[in-house]
Amino acid sequence: MENLRLKMEDHILPNMLDRWFWSLSCSGEFTVASVRHFIDDHSLVDSAPKTLWIKVVLKKINIYAGRIKMDNLPTRFNLSRRGIDIDSIICPNCNMAAETSNHIFFHCPMAKDIYKRITNSAAAVVAGVLDVVKIYTSAPYLHLKLL
Repeated sequence: MENLRLKMEDHILPNMLDRWFWSLSCSGEFTVASVRHFIDDHSLVDSAPKTLWIKVVLKKINIYAGRIKMDNLPTRFNLSRRGIDIDSIICPNCNMAAETSNHIFFHCPMAKDIYKRITNSAAAVVAGVLDVVKIYTSAPYLHLKLL
């Protein structure tokens, strides 16, 4: 105890009330945003870029295009990869390749034929939808391409 008293002897404490100091913000004040930024910067793995929303496109199309980009659709390949027992991962429409998001939307002959038929009747609408998909899939780390 004497040792503690000797250490404190040289310190002068101001005559004021104690207060809390939040070290995660410059002001010393607690904010939820400072906690969120701390968690985002130090704990979460940055696995994907921020979601790009195009305001003039329906919300469900934005969501669907995002799911295509993240390869998060229940394709036969993804179901098999998640441990669900299915007969085959081959595309049932063309029997040429594994049924992946990339194949369904960009390489399957049936999809190409559908795009061709739709573009003949409503070129502007399809071009807009394909532009959304192209924007979502143009990230350099993805290997999805529009043909």
